Amino acid sequence: MARRKRVSEEGLKAIIADGIRTSAGYQGGELQRRREKALEYYLGYPNGKEVEGRSSVLSTDVMDTVESMLPGLLKPFTAAGEVVRFDPVGPEDEAQADQATEYVNHVFLKKNNGFQLLHEGFKDALLSGIGVFYYYWDEREDVTRETYEGLPTEELVLLLADDNIEPVEHTERDDGLHDVTIARTSQVGSVKIDTIAPEDFLIERKARFLEEANFVAHRVKTTASDLLAMGFSKAKVDSIQSHDEEDLSTERLLREGLDDSDFGNNSTGEDAFDDSRRQIWLYNCFVKTDRNGDGIAEIVNVLAAGSGSYEILDEQEVDDFPYACLIPIPMPHRFFGMSLADQLFEVQDIKTALWRSLLDNVYLSNNARHEVVEGQVNMNDMINSRPGGVVRVKAPGMINQLQSMPVAGQALSALEYADTVKENRTGVTKYNQGLDANSLNQTATGVNLIMGMAQQRIEMIARLFAEGGIRDLFVGILKLVVQHQTRPEMVRLYNEWVPMDPRNWKTEYDITVNVGLGSGSQEQQVMVMNKILEIQREIASNMGMGQGSLVTRKNIYNSLKKMAEAAGLKDPASYFTPPAPDGSDEPQPQPDPNVVFMQTQLEIEREKLSVKMQEMQTKHAHDMHELNARMDLEREKMEMQMALEREKLAVSMEETAAKIAADAEAGSTKLQVQAALEREKAELAAVSQELDRAERQADKDPVVVNVGGGDRTVRVSRDANGDLVGTASNA
Repeated sequence: MARRKRVSEEGLKAIIADGIRTSAGYQGGELQRRREKALEYYLGYPNGKEVEGRSSVLSTDVMDTVESMLPGLLKPFTAAGEVVRFDPVGPEDEAQADQATEYVNHVFLKKNNGFQLLHEGFKDALLSGIGVFYYYWDEREDVTRETYEGLPTEELVLLLADDNIEPVEHTERDDGLHDVTIARTSQVGSVKIDTIAPEDFLIERKARFLEEANFVAHRVKTTASDLLAMGFSKAKVDSIQSHDEEDLSTERLLREGLDDSDFGNNSTGEDAFDDSRRQIWLYNCFVKTDRNGDGIAEIVNVLAAGSGSYEILDEQEVDDFPYACLIPIPMPHRFFGMSLADQLFEVQDIKTALWRSLLDNVYLSNNARHEVVEGQVNMNDMINSRPGGVVRVKAPGMINQLQSMPVAGQALSALEYADTVKENRTGVTKYNQGLDANSLNQTATGVNLIMGMAQQRIEMIARLFAEGGIRDLFVGILKLVVQHQTRPEMVRLYNEWVPMDPRNWKTEYDITVNVGLGSGSQEQQVMVMNKILEIQREIASNMGMGQGSLVTRKNIYNSLKKMAEAAGLKDPASYFTPPAPDGSDEPQPQPDPNVVFMQTQLEIEREKLSVKMQEMQTKHAHDMHELNARMDLEREKMEMQMALEREKLAVSMEETAAKIAADAEAGSTKLQVQAALEREKAELAAVSQELDRAERQADKDPVVVNVGGGDRTVRVSRDANGDLVGTASNA
């Protein structure tokens, strides 16, 4: 597939110029005229219908209504110290969601002065029809000076080995030690949030929502010196035009004219005394365009400066538009809606006209017109109107008073009706302003009904702010800290320092905006929470707070926290400690009193038994000690006796051994004799056997008999008489 042609830099410049010129809210548009009118009505500027000599009083309904509605809108968001809550998407995310909630609220309310930001954004929205927050990650170098005295050379070398440290001053002492002042440079990153003036916010005209816009931008006025400090070349900065027709914007002049900030400023932005102070318009643009040639439009953040033709200073691809917008009265299928001031222009004009007519009528009543006969009245006396003054006439009846119809009653009724119209349009009544009108219902039910209807209008605007711009703002803050924060930060929560490390957090948590709405007045909310606590207490007493119960410790804590918030306490966590997510601090259930009594009795008996066993062990130890002593004594006696017996036995054994030795010597000779005799006997027996055999054989042949193992030979035969005769011979 062939690669598509990417948008060139010149093409990008043309897109930027066209986007600025054709954007909604640009110079000369209908939105700007409405915003200018709102500022004029808010500030009480003359409406151009003043007549010399007549009343020129102005009704300030726009200012009164905006300022009366602001407290009711700000309090729900800021009273509890927690604007939004991130809800986990799974059970494994609960701990991280709680940490994200605490940290993101801390970043907004503490590190960025969230109350002031909300006040400015809400006021812009009510007055001009839109409030804009711009959020971004601010990475900057932080340089701090530190002084060390009396450092050894080794420590000085180790200190200066850090690449982020640069020596500023150095003195070597006579004793070889060093005094040094260093500059330590560190990269500091944090979330920054700004409110953008409505006239400085630009968006594509056809966009219905911020996400579908192809061009979104905001502008700020900066100086040539600031651009050089940001790292841009002097040649590029010098080529940027300063003049811009927007410097002549009536809306800007109205806003800056409050404190004479535009006094003496020329429209071209040139500074005749110092070129570095030359003012330049800087446009921070977010454009959907194809800069990489893949055929898909990406969101590109382009930093452009100038007027008419714009110099591109920097560009980078981003994920989304870093804006959060508040629209108090949205219009379907349109990005811009209506402001509270838009609903009050007609009412303020009517009340101004009625008020002027009423005062003119009072002036005429106090200083009536007269009919005089020319030449018959001293005109100097007539013109000089003062109480008790004398008018000289030449004849009686030369002066007649012209009667004027008093309109005070009708004018006051009309003014009261105009106030009713204003209350119906805006929801701001005398009651929620703390006023007391005799002409209105004085019963508690009537007052509550009127306040309830009025509260619904304010509540609706607050809910639109919460579910729109505030939600988007906090989602953006969470994404920034997850993407850019590189190390944990210590944050003080619940009177303890807790490390916050967003690098492992998710960015897809469900978000609940805690605006404290929908429950009536502050007193009503406290009463409702008290009732809920009573029900929870009753359930807990019957079912407990363990598994299977309708009430948990977290439910109780949430109720107490909500009640503290409804009462206006800034930090409910200072009064109630939340339960641990893992249940490690779960208290043990309270036992039955009867069981406690039995356990107490058992403990007493156990103590008695323990004392008795200890006494027995002591007695046993004493007895054993005595027994061991006796056994040791008997053992010593036995050892001595055995020693004596061993000595006697040794002597006896020696005597016996000597006797045995003597007997052995004598016995050996005896044994030899006995052995010889035994041999002889054996030989005789053998001879006898042989003789018997020989006798049986003698009649035949002589018999040779070996006796003594072959040592001797006997020949046996019969003699002449027939007797056996043996002849022995040696072998």
